[in-house]
Amino acid sequence: MAQDRYTQILIGIFERIYEPNGETLAFPRTMIQDVAQELGIALPKNVGDVIYTFRNRRPIPLEIQSTAKHQRSWAIRSIGSGQYAFVQVRDVDLRPAKLAPTHILDATPELVRIYSQSDEQSQLALIRYNRLVDLFLNITAYHLQSHYRTQIPGIGQVEVDDLYVGYDKDGLLYIIPVQAKGIKGDLSLIQSENDMELCRNRFPNLVCRSVGVKQISNDTFALIEIGSGNEGLEKKAEKHFIINLTVRDSLKPLE
Repeated sequence: MAQDRYTQILIGIFERIYEPNGETLAFPRTMIQDVAQELGIALPKNVGDVIYTFRNRRPIPLEIQSTAKHQRSWAIRSIGSGQYAFVQVRDVDLRPAKLAPTHILDATPELVRIYSQSDEQSQLALIRYNRLVDLFLNITAYHLQSHYRTQIPGIGQVEVDDLYVGYDKDGLLYIIPVQAKGIKGDLSLIQSENDMELCRNRFPNLVCRSVGVKQISNDTFALIEIGSGNEGLEKKAEKHFIINLTVRDSLKPLE
């Protein structure tokens, strides 16, 4: 199968900077144009979409991943304004496990259901209306802002898909970054890493709990908490929810 232009460009960049023992391979944004010109490939109007695609939407090509060390994989990390790096990170499988979903009452307004689109924003709206963050983390959570974007020293621009604040029964306060992926997308460890760094930088007095939401089917979602372990970030908890009950379904007849 022929490689698409984004894949060709990314592999071209990697081949330029690859070192057999290197675990961090830095490159500037301008290298995207340089490699595309060498290969005779037309660039999109948004040049940065090449890197964004492989950081957030698609897996890094096998031609690159096959050079990583045992139990490691390549990821792309932002290391400053217009600066990126291929980095070898510990393999962490963020794909949903095979779990029985919890059936919950659909609290989505009917008009929203009728006109809902099949995109990330509609997915995040379902999460909010049905309070899945509260149910998953067992806290009271409030939606703070969508697409919270800011500059973080040493990283550059970071954008969180959705941001919540919350508290538990003991009064402990939390900041909860949420990344969302549709049926075809995969949760990103690097995105969680950036989300958590944003929370440490902008909300230092709140406890950060990073949540990934992966859509399994139209109404079924896997929620995964990603946190620090002995060897770096890891999957801390997972629960699946299916939003398919009506009030009529949930009412039991009186005996």
